[in-house]
Amino acid sequence: MSEHASKILKIQNDLSCRLGRTSSLTEALQLCVEAGMEAAGMELGGIYLVNREGGIDMLCHKGLPEEFVRAVSHFDKDAPRMKILMQGNPIFFSANNNPLPESVNASGAEYYKALAVIPFKHNGEVIGCMNIGTAASEEISGIAAQALETIGNQIGDILARVRAQEQLRESEEKFSAICRSAQNAVIMMDARGRVSFWNNAAETMFGYSETEAAGRDLHDLIASGEQRQAFRRAFSSFRETGRGSFTGKTVELAAVRKNGEEFPAELTLTQIRLKGEWNASGIVRDISQRKREEAEKQNLQQQLQQAQKMEAIGTLAGGIAHDFNNIIAAINGTAEMMLKSKHPESPDFVRLERIIKSGLRARDLSMKLLTFARKEKLQARTVALDAVIADLTDMLRGTISRGIAIRTRATEPGLHIHADTNQILQALLNICLNACEAMPEGGAVVIETGRAAVGSGEALEACARPGAYCVVSIKDSGHGMDETALRKIFDPFFTTKEPGKGTGLGLSVTHGIVHEHNGFISVQSAPGQGTAFRVFLPEAAPCEEPDADPQRAAARGFGKGAILVIDDDTDFNGMIAEALESEGYDVIATHSGPQALEAFKTNMEIIDAVILDMILPDMDGTAIFRALKELRPDATVILCSGHSQKGKAAALLEQGAAAYIQKPFLLSEIFEAVQRVVHPSGTDE
Repeated sequence: MSEHASKILKIQNDLSCRLGRTSSLTEALQLCVEAGMEAAGMELGGIYLVNREGGIDMLCHKGLPEEFVRAVSHFDKDAPRMKILMQGNPIFFSANNNPLPESVNASGAEYYKALAVIPFKHNGEVIGCMNIGTAASEEISGIAAQALETIGNQIGDILARVRAQEQLRESEEKFSAICRSAQNAVIMMDARGRVSFWNNAAETMFGYSETEAAGRDLHDLIASGEQRQAFRRAFSSFRETGRGSFTGKTVELAAVRKNGEEFPAELTLTQIRLKGEWNASGIVRDISQRKREEAEKQNLQQQLQQAQKMEAIGTLAGGIAHDFNNIIAAINGTAEMMLKSKHPESPDFVRLERIIKSGLRARDLSMKLLTFARKEKLQARTVALDAVIADLTDMLRGTISRGIAIRTRATEPGLHIHADTNQILQALLNICLNACEAMPEGGAVVIETGRAAVGSGEALEACARPGAYCVVSIKDSGHGMDETALRKIFDPFFTTKEPGKGTGLGLSVTHGIVHEHNGFISVQSAPGQGTAFRVFLPEAAPCEEPDADPQRAAARGFGKGAILVIDDDTDFNGMIAEALESEGYDVIATHSGPQALEAFKTNMEIIDAVILDMILPDMDGTAIFRALKELRPDATVILCSGHSQKGKAAALLEQGAAAYIQKPFLLSEIFEAVQRVVHPSGTDE
């Protein structure tokens, strides 16, 4: 064997050994170009590899000037020289030999005198080429050409293997980086149901480290008891067929953390065939936050539906109360007038008292309906919360069983609210009476007041405004309520009492009153554990206004003056006219707006006061009131109605109405109101 042949063989052997030890494509290319340069005895070299687009890129070079490398670093697949290269034959350039067509420019020819382009192949396809050149000689010897071809034939398969290994390694690194940085848990399960991959998000979600999870049964690790069995049954089929009830789908499950805590999760499973066996990959999402948001949304929708239902029923109740109150007012007023003429020993006296008593009970029921429907607070003012609670306890002690103790506690004395005292008392009394009825064998009602700061989250849930609230807590030791009853306690006409023992309006009225005072109510209860109501009312700054309502002066003597009555109810008109006339007043009764205005124009100088119903079919109370004031700005108007639409009565009081009387009323109330506005000094003169 010649010395040159021995040299070439040694270069080949050394190259094979070095390529076998490297897994780096860059290092392998460098070894190949250096071996080619050594074998050919040339000082310039570079290696191109075919890229995915079919062009070639220079990935390694030695001895070449940078400007030359920039000029020849890439050729597209459509370049003319590419067509020649892809034929797979070696190409040799020299000063006397340029095999390229004249149309193809020999780029960089100024940097070398001789150049060999040696393609290398894998599975019969060209995958790149090795370019070895020199600026020292104008020809490439036959020995050098043969040596380069020998090395070219050697390195094709090796470079393809190294390149494939590097691409695989890069792919694995990318996969690992993507999976480990994913926000959702990425898990793989082998053919035996054991964990084979467990990313960082899985560690965070389930509490097991990758080391703890690896090799463990996946079903035992993440699924709750019932679903664990379902997964096991599905897995048996999956092992055989690659199909199961959970594969290729997104399902919800109750997952379990390392500490035993269950949480809602969403699982997407995909089957993977590895080494002839079915494996599975899964993406697990913790949907706890989504479930909370869905629950909050559902809660808000329920609150909206409840509010709409309450508003609809309130409108209906208000209309019923208006008509009902007119009827009661006529019945009670007529009975009161008849009672005046009867001796207390007369059977008719007792009968009339019974009518009046029943009428008052009907009035109480009607007032509950009206309070439920009402959208305004006619007598709202700043009051001390302690005084309200004192009045409440006085009322309770006079009505409840002696076996029930009333206990009060003020954690922060001196709190004030802006409220209609009577309405708030009614709201709190309704809760307290319900509490007492829940303790038929006795117990305790604890009434506690304090202050609370309501944040935006709690306020949003309660459909209220964030800020400072006074809180009245009412707790009982009664039998409590289940969740079904809790959801319905504020529904109109819902009651847990026996038939005939409740109307189901008490807590509906309470809810309406508190809501109209810009407050809200929270309730906690469980069977056998009693019930706790917390009534939140916006805190108000104290003022100099006295807390107690001023006592009205009782009507004295007989009346004197002319009264215009405007009401579309004929029976009411007849009753009120008769009652006022019995007190000495002259009465002009009218049934419509136009009739009333005409009567007022005719008798403007002698009319001392007007009793005006707020709702008439042809012309409402507001329009009549304004027309009266236009005719005579100092006209004295007493508003009187069985139902007042939102804000109208309050607005008219601010615009100069003298008083408001709620139907149905006792005759003494209307006598007092008329006496007060017609004769403010208390005399008839």
